[in-house]
Amino acid sequence: MKKLLVLLGIMALAVPAFGASSDISSGSIDSNSCVDRDMIYCQSPQGSAMNASSAFDAELSDDMPDGMAGQAFNVVGGWVLEWSGTWMNPTGVTINIYNGECPPDLAPAYSYYFAWGDMFTQYDPQGGFDTYYFEAMLPDVITIEAGMSVGFVAEISWGQNAPYVGCALGATTTGCGSAYWAGDYWGYPRWYSAAAYGYPYDLAYCLGYTVTAAEEATFSAVKSLY
Repeated sequence: MKKLLVLLGIMALAVPAFGASSDISSGSIDSNSCVDRDMIYCQSPQGSAMNASSAFDAELSDDMPDGMAGQAFNVVGGWVLEWSGTWMNPTGVTINIYNGECPPDLAPAYSYYFAWGDMFTQYDPQGGFDTYYFEAMLPDVITIEAGMSVGFVAEISWGQNAPYVGCALGATTTGCGSAYWAGDYWGYPRWYSAAAYGYPYDLAYCLGYTVTAAEEATFSAVKSLY
């Protein structure tokens, strides 16, 4: 009986696009944003999103390929989606880097907050979603080690009201497993596999490297790359 209740709870999370759900939304996304001369790795988005907003203490994370160990990055990109309401700019995005994968550690090794206006952002309204690709230059150069993950939290100012905010899931599953979700608000354990909710996909994200000085990591410096 307990297993049945858990299964029913997982199934209840899978909802159609633009439903009232604040946790998961589905649709279709097409984007060519994640192609850049400074990018060393990208996982492209597909038509699903899971809540990754500060209002629900929710976060999406995913492993970095162990095969990239030894490579350095200082640029991170991802996709923010909103549903069930008219687009409102987040106040910013928190990017977390974890020493751990499938699942990541409970606490990040590095945590960076970027105001929305200080990042490169590109509107991508494909598939009916209000969608933005964001890209931020980190103040540190990080060398990838085997067993690392990246996570996103969209920081918002309007609380638990619509529009609901999440990050795009990737088109496939690579590495050690699907994306991991911090769904504490909904009563699920932190860092539970997205595949367990019926979404066997990675987080959509990009890693890049640029030689631009860290102290110039402002909106104007990032924008000048494009």
